[in-house]
Amino acid sequence: MLGEMHFLSKKDSKIIVNDDRSVLAEALRILRTNLDFLISTKNDKDLYKNNVVLVTSSVPGEGKTFVAVNLGAVVAFSKQRVCIVDLDMRKPKVHLAFEQSAFTEGASTI
Repeated sequence: MLGEMHFLSKKDSKIIVNDDRSVLAEALRILRTNLDFLISTKNDKDLYKNNVVLVTSSVPGEGKTFVAVNLGAVVAFSKQRVCIVDLDMRKPKVHLAFEQSAFTEGASTI
């Protein structure tokens, strides 16, 4: 197990890790640190180069978007490059975390 997120009854898909020192934000930082140890190589300044982290579940509402955008944020705060791709064909929500309007084209049009 790389990390553990405690269940919250309802959490929006917003980025909470800016200056937040909550238990949930610290759990995301622990997950990032554990990923660093898992994929680190000697003399590699860009730890996540050529690596992919997939956040998935078969059940709606489990917090996939929340974990993906906040994990991406804590990785980005550690000066690593991050690209978050929302491949949810039915109900994409990543744009909500970045306070953007929904796009008219998505992964299915590519």
